Amino acid sequence: MKKNYFYNLLYGIASFIFPLITTPYVSRKLSVTVIGEYSFTFSLASYFMLIAVFGCHVQGQREIAYRHGNPGECTKVFFDNTLIKFCMTVLALGLYLVVCLVEKEHVWLLLIQGIAIAAAFFDISWFFQGMEEFRLTLFRNLIVKTAGMVMIFLFVKEDSDLWIYALCYPLSTLLGNLSLWLSLPRYLVRIAYKPCFNKNYFKIAFELFIPILSSQIYSVTDRAMMGFMLETTEENGYYEQAQKIMRIMMTVSDSMGAVLLPRIAILFEEKAYEKIKDILKKTVVIILGLTCPMAVGIFVIAEDFIPLFLGQGYGKTALLLSVLAPILILSGICNILGLGVLIPMGRHNKATVATTAGAFINIVLNVVLIRRYFSVGAATASVIAEIIVFAIHFYYAREYISFGFVAKKFVRYFGMASAMGVTTGIFQHMFRDTGMGVQITFRVTGAVVFYLVILLALRDEIWKNDIAPTVSRLLKKRSGG
Repeated sequence: MKKNYFYNLLYGIASFIFPLITTPYVSRKLSVTVIGEYSFTFSLASYFMLIAVFGCHVQGQREIAYRHGNPGECTKVFFDNTLIKFCMTVLALGLYLVVCLVEKEHVWLLLIQGIAIAAAFFDISWFFQGMEEFRLTLFRNLIVKTAGMVMIFLFVKEDSDLWIYALCYPLSTLLGNLSLWLSLPRYLVRIAYKPCFNKNYFKIAFELFIPILSSQIYSVTDRAMMGFMLETTEENGYYEQAQKIMRIMMTVSDSMGAVLLPRIAILFEEKAYEKIKDILKKTVVIILGLTCPMAVGIFVIAEDFIPLFLGQGYGKTALLLSVLAPILILSGICNILGLGVLIPMGRHNKATVATTAGAFINIVLNVVLIRRYFSVGAATASVIAEIIVFAIHFYYAREYISFGFVAKKFVRYFGMASAMGVTTGIFQHMFRDTGMGVQITFRVTGAVVFYLVILLALRDEIWKNDIAPTVSRLLKKRSGG
């Protein structure tokens, strides 16, 4: 499982690291207002991408994991899933065209974003993840994202090139999704399959779609609501850049959840409940050990980092990052409890309750806070909604992992992370006469080394179980042992 986590972590990082590399360039070539237009139109297109995907990715990944050793059954699941996805994609594209006709001001930008809806149909990464073949999706992603990044650097030069910038993501995604189909024949077998709409499969996919939709509502609706409620897209521009940085940080927990789903689905079929609890505890420790220092680090260096990274005029993005920082920890645990407990065990209705409550709270708070506090209000609403989702997830998953265990580990790693945060202030003072880039490099490097030293000094389980064995293996390979 560690190897799959590593592959999926790299896959997740590849999905967002390239946009993160291009962000400083784009923020200097496109104005905040133009980036806000992109954010607004992408948020609208995201809803229809969600309809196209439906609950098929989670359902398909889980069903493939259940039938991992039966190629005929896996083939049938693939065709059932693909047929439902095709129907939902056609529906999504039809509804989206109506939106494009209504929202005439941004119609061309919306049409370009619509390519991503069609691309969603061709995404079969769920099949390979269910087969625990994460390496294939990793290499596909690396090649495609590199191509998209090169396109941005070559062709995006000024505000009038916004349409090119908007085209890079869906076009590269479409090509990447198509490339995975080349590997598919190795896993499918000939079966007597008669195309028919599997109503039971659709019902379960719909049940899985509701929590995904609810989660999307409170992760994307804030941008759409800002676009409709505020007279300018500038606030969307600040918020988009903050969310972009948050997404790259969240790949750590997202990747772990995606790996857990098929593994725990298999263990659940085997009724290995104690092993499931053991895996969950180890996973929560790793997530807290990574997300706590990340959240503290964002809070500490955001004010200095943002002007260096995005350029002048994005000062508000630093404030938004500081407000959003707790989501790293909350979302990390929610991801584990949802994808690692509730969904693989067939309790997706419980996940639906959690995410629906979060979506409702988020919308209500957005209505109240956005007009008064703009993007800061949207960020605050997102954090509060995430707390609600976290609490409900924990309530339903309490028989597999206790709140006391998580609270104890949180206090431990947040305490270590806070001590690490203090060291960044010391390094800032030591290197105050150097350039900001050099100063931030030393602050981050010093903080990471300090955190690792604390883990070593306390003989922490992350150090003993994960870091030390990894370092030992690397040294052994290097010495030829």
